[in-house]
Amino acid sequence: MAVAFVGGAALGAVFGELLRAVEDVVSKSANFNSILKQLQSTLNRVTPTIEDIEKLNRVLDRPQIETDMFTDRLREGQRLVLKCAKVRCWNYCAKYSYAKKLMALEKSLLNFFIIDVAAVNYRDTKDVLVAVNRVDSKLDRMGTMGGFVGCCGIPGVRDFVVGFYEPLRVLKMQIIDGQEQVVVISAPGGCGKTTLAKMLCHDAEIKGTFL
Repeated sequence: MAVAFVGGAALGAVFGELLRAVEDVVSKSANFNSILKQLQSTLNRVTPTIEDIEKLNRVLDRPQIETDMFTDRLREGQRLVLKCAKVRCWNYCAKYSYAKKLMALEKSLLNFFIIDVAAVNYRDTKDVLVAVNRVDSKLDRMGTMGGFVGCCGIPGVRDFVVGFYEPLRVLKMQIIDGQEQVVVISAPGGCGKTTLAKMLCHDAEIKGTFL
């Protein structure tokens, strides 16, 4: 997940400031018009990605250092764009110099999303797979402990239990026939409610119906 690059709300805020600066200069100055419009288009294309990154980051805790370099670059880009608005149309040397800097800025933004984000996405995907494998391994171990059996993890019961045939039959009919969505087993303590529930979960007809 590319969210690894975001350490807080700063990235979205700085990105928005750069985009607004570009839009403002485009509307007020004819200098660098084509370059700035191309930069504006690039920023608009990646805006949804930035927004998604920030939304996902609200539930993550990533170090700020992972995004500092990019936010610094965005701030530099904002200052560069604002300086471009002050360049006079007759100052060809300055126009040439700032045009090169603007093109370098756009290239660095594209490199961030094409190279850096892709690399972090690959790394984080591997991290997720490792975490999933660990969870699967723990679940497998839990399934073999404490008498738990089967995929549902319900404790087993003795092979032969006296006096539960009729209550079990009634419960099965209610569930299989769809008469009840929720079945409550109620009785005084020690009457075998837990045993009956375990028998129901392990019953072959119930498993065949819902598994």
